[in-house]
Amino acid sequence: LRSLVGSEMCIRDSIKGGVQVKVAEGAAAKAGLQEGDIVLALNDTDVTGAKQFAELVGKLDKARAAGLLVRRGDQTQWVAVPASK
Repeated sequence: LRSLVGSEMCIRDSIKGGVQVKVAEGAAAKAGLQEGDIVLALNDTDVTGAKQFAELVGKLDKARAAGLLVRRGDQTQWVAVPASK
């Protein structure tokens, strides 16, 4: 993941920021996350950069599903990442 800067920033309503997926693997890839996707939010929290996103992921309860708000091209959609078993 890398933080977006300058003209790369995606805007959804008043939300700026996000992180771009460099490599999709594991549960997120199985849920449909793809290389090049821009993650705008994790559950109900806006993503502002790679460091903050990593901290949010680190605090997740692995026994519960998570929702990623993802921008892919001109489309913005929620991707449900299932809980770990």
